Amino acid sequence: MSNIPEFWDEPETGATEGNIIAEFEPSDWSEPNISKYKGKGLLEDYMKAMSNMDSPEIFKLLTFFHTLSWTIGRFFKWEHKRLNLMVILSSRPGVTHRSTLLNIDYEMRKTAYMRYLPLVKKSQKDKNLDRDWDEGNIMSGTPQGIADAIPNLDGIGSYKKPYLLSIQDGEFGQTLKSENTKIDFLTLLTRLKDGDRYRFELTSKDPRVIAQGTYATLLGSCQEPDMYLNVNHVRQGLMRRILLCYVPNERLEYKNRVSFSKFGKSITKITKDTNKIGERLGDRMVKYKQMYNKNGLIPIDLSEGALKILDRVEQQSFENEKQFHDLISMSSLSDVDHLLMLSSLVALCNDSIKNGSLYVLDTDVTFAWDILNELQEQRSQICWEIGLVDEENKHLRYSEGVKIYIDNVWSYILRRPQGKLTDIQKQFYLPENDFVDVLKFLKKTTKLNIDKSADWYKFSDSKRKH
Repeated sequence: MSNIPEFWDEPETGATEGNIIAEFEPSDWSEPNISKYKGKGLLEDYMKAMSNMDSPEIFKLLTFFHTLSWTIGRFFKWEHKRLNLMVILSSRPGVTHRSTLLNIDYEMRKTAYMRYLPLVKKSQKDKNLDRDWDEGNIMSGTPQGIADAIPNLDGIGSYKKPYLLSIQDGEFGQTLKSENTKIDFLTLLTRLKDGDRYRFELTSKDPRVIAQGTYATLLGSCQEPDMYLNVNHVRQGLMRRILLCYVPNERLEYKNRVSFSKFGKSITKITKDTNKIGERLGDRMVKYKQMYNKNGLIPIDLSEGALKILDRVEQQSFENEKQFHDLISMSSLSDVDHLLMLSSLVALCNDSIKNGSLYVLDTDVTFAWDILNELQEQRSQICWEIGLVDEENKHLRYSEGVKIYIDNVWSYILRRPQGKLTDIQKQFYLPENDFVDVLKFLKKTTKLNIDKSADWYKFSDSKRKH
């Protein structure tokens, strides 16, 4: 996706054009750099507490945004959109501490909830607090099991009561691939994310109903995405509704690794410090609940500059889809929704309440855009892999038909108008004979210049015959 604003006018809060259109370097999120969070309130305190945690910085950020979404995000809305974030952390096992991050998120949310619930339900006995917590948190489960649990959650689907469901799945990839289930997990997540009323007809039990206004969040983890995902997951909307954050091994900075002897003490201190932030989140929950009791869900108000950026992001997403028609552009059609959520959560870090609304500035959006831009780079890599490569033998996906791999190679060339032919072949694991066929087809239907002996290609016209 192109860097955004052609529209940029005078920023409202001291931001500069360079802040938002500067090239994003992945290494920015690989090493601790607390100074970039200065003035970000809760986020600054959280990143300070996590500075000795040697997980990728983008993992730590998204974990905290999920914590914010679950605790205080539930009380807010922009038009009909809510702040229920769904995040998946993906990497090779054993190197990024994904499970530890899920545990930190769990403890922070529980600390906040246990502080919040007795204050808003003064008649609630202590023995019922754990039950209320457990019923609203699903650690893992089959799609049908999750659907079975939904009707047991008191008030979960009511717009009048901001209750919610949290799914925290450390084996998300296996759940996604599970077969012989009566409910498709992708369909379930889609309905939970959108908050629409949906009725599941089961053969063994009474129908299960997701009530209108259900607020569900997700924080999951899995190994490399190409072990689990396929083209249908992109086409059916999984990657439009979920922030899938993939950090391959080559992007990890091992020089910041915490030694085995220090890791346990480090986690103990981190948990202690983050739980203090959880207590502050509990106090915020009480404050926002009191505002909610007066007027309902708290509106989100976007500054003029923030709205301009969001409009431009949406426009660029549709321009990319119109031009490329590939999995990458398809998966980016909801970028504006993710940007709205992340920007609002950034504003919440500073409790930016103005005249009874959460006020989101252009600087909140530009900060969130840097994060989303990093995820776009990862998503592009994932889409190239799952669109054309078979998970088992790394061969071309013939089952998807000739058109898919020709279109994707063409889209690669559009994004890189000149380069090495071998780079294309390696990108898609194309056998030599198949690669030759693809090049022959594109040469006939486009103004693509090829010199195979020199390992070189270039095209001079973006129009292609169909």
